[in-house]
Amino acid sequence: MFTTLYIFEMLLCSALFYALYRLLLEGRVAHSVARFYLVATTLLAVSIPMLELPLYPAETVYMELPVMQLEGEVVEDSTVPTQAAMPTEVAVEATDTMDVVRTVLMSIYLAVVALNLLRFVVRLVAIARLRRGAELTFYEAYTIAESRRVKEPFSFWRTIFLNYDYSGIEREQIIAHEASHVRHRHTVERLALEALRCVAWFNPFVWLAYLLLCRDIELACDQKVIK
Repeated sequence: MFTTLYIFEMLLCSALFYALYRLLLEGRVAHSVARFYLVATTLLAVSIPMLELPLYPAETVYMELPVMQLEGEVVEDSTVPTQAAMPTEVAVEATDTMDVVRTVLMSIYLAVVALNLLRFVVRLVAIARLRRGAELTFYEAYTIAESRRVKEPFSFWRTIFLNYDYSGIEREQIIAHEASHVRHRHTVERLALEALRCVAWFNPFVWLAYLLLCRDIELACDQKVIK
C-alpha cells in the first residue's frame, strides 16, 4: 500500500488541500464548513492516491507471435536468455539490499501504527472507566459525570466530565461550552482525524489539520457561550 509513489501523491494532495484552506477558507467561512473541509480533505488526501486514475500515459505491451517451424529447419529460440542477459551478482545483491530496506521500513511503520492504535485504545478505555466511577447526572441532551479524577473539563460523545472545583456562573459557562461540543458531535470529527493520525503518522499535514480542527472547535464553542 505505502509505496514511494503513494506517499508522494498523498503528501502532495495533503499539501494542496492545506494550502487552499489557509489561503482561501481560514477565517472566511463558517466554523462548520471549515471543520467539514478539514475532515473531508484529510480523508480524500489519503484515499485519492489509492484510486486507479488514468493520469499517466498508457503502457505499450508487446506480445510475441508464435514461430512456425518447417520440417528440418532449426529455429533459434530467442526467448532463451543468453549468458550476457543473465543478472549479475551485483544486481542480485542490490535487489536483496532493497528488499531488506523495504522490510525494515515497513516494520518500523507497522510498529509505530501499532503503538499509536494501542495508545488510542488505552485512552478510550480510560475514559470509559472514568465514566463508570463518576457521579452521573442525566439530562435530556447530555450527561454530566463528576469525579475528583477529572483534571480538566472535557466532553466525550454525550457525556460532560467535570470535577467538583467549579460552581456558580463558572460551572454554568463550562457546561454550556461542553454542551456545545456534544450538540455539534465534535467527538466524531476528532476521532476521525485521530484514527488518520494513527495510520498516516508520517504525514505532517494530517497533524496540522488536526490542530486546526481542534482550534476551530474551541473557537466555535467559545462564541456559543458568549452569545
